[in-house]
Amino acid sequence: MGPRAEKFSRGTYIAGYTCLLTNPVPENYLRIQQAASAIRRSIAARGLFRTVLHLARRATPRGGQASRADQTHPFDREYGVETSGLISGRELAAGHAHDLHSPAYYGIAPSIFKSAIGHWAEALRPGLKLEQYSFVDVGAGKGRAVLLASEYNFRSVVGVELNGGLASIAQKNAIQWKNMGRARCDIQIVNQDATACRWPPMPLLVFLFNPFGRQVLLKLLNILKQEANQGAKPIDVLYVNPEFAFVPDRFPGLLKLWSRKLEMTEADEAVDAFSSRGELCNAYRFQPATGSVLRS
Repeated sequence: MGPRAEKFSRGTYIAGYTCLLTNPVPENYLRIQQAASAIRRSIAARGLFRTVLHLARRATPRGGQASRADQTHPFDREYGVETSGLISGRELAAGHAHDLHSPAYYGIAPSIFKSAIGHWAEALRPGLKLEQYSFVDVGAGKGRAVLLASEYNFRSVVGVELNGGLASIAQKNAIQWKNMGRARCDIQIVNQDATACRWPPMPLLVFLFNPFGRQVLLKLLNILKQEANQGAKPIDVLYVNPEFAFVPDRFPGLLKLWSRKLEMTEADEAVDAFSSRGELCNAYRFQPATGSVLRS
């Protein structure tokens, strides 16, 4: 079967053009996809016209004025941790085959995370409680979601991060968080590829803040499906900023529980690098022992 025809949005064309202006010979198509991802997110938040203006402003020198992407989030100042900053996928290379599928690092807005967990907890499988779930942040970065998750009564909280530098920062943040008495459960940071790690006891809540592209996402879902079938316990997935939502939406045996636009607080919106007012979040649940493994 030949390659599937793609329908490109206006945002994709703008992204490709912007990428070509800054890098006349792109390293590969995946980098253009990453630029397209950022542009589509901006269009969703600002609209096409404001996105074009935003790109023009970014291309214009501002006399050393710090951008929102460079600002320290109030969360970091309050708790003495380091989770701020926007780091491109190119800067996150760890020498792994999956490097090219990493779009970027950016810490999730605390208000978005708390809203996502709240909606998920309302839709728990009958007979189960939040305290029975292990929480796993795939593509944990500097660990902001891990820190926030540890304030809940999860069985355990695990952050899986491929980049060693980010994993080291996340580990330091976890130590600081524990020393402040913020954590209500065990925190573990794992510097490893998410498709090769050992999963904590089920049931699981797997958290994804758009950590990678379609191919790695599909591979991860196949692994989680096998884990759900073997463990005979549910595995839930929260997918924030679901750039590749069509992958879980079409995945056999994966039930879509809900899809919501989650709103930021004014404090989070004021420092958001994308000037977003919210994030789309999809929730899914694996149904054990159904269907077959989906292949790319």
